[in-house]
Amino acid sequence: MPRKFSQHIVHVDKAIDFMASTQAFLEYLNKQGNPNALAHDIPPEYADFFAQRLAWYRKLYRPDPVNEKQSVSEKENGAG
Repeated sequence: MPRKFSQHIVHVDKAIDFMASTQAFLEYLNKQGNPNALAHDIPPEYADFFAQRLAWYRKLYRPDPVNEKQSVSEKENGAG
């Protein structure tokens, strides 16, 4: 039975997104990780996409300390 060509298509954008997510999570855990080392594995046309996703995931894993303190004080005051 012949296989469909679409089964073999690599979804580069999902792989790049996963790489960015993994890098940000490693940074969050204070584990080794170097986004510059990943640059060799990323096609040049996806470099901006990787940078954008990495910034988004970094923000996700490292929330703004001001908002974090506000959330804690809101919970202490019964607002959350």
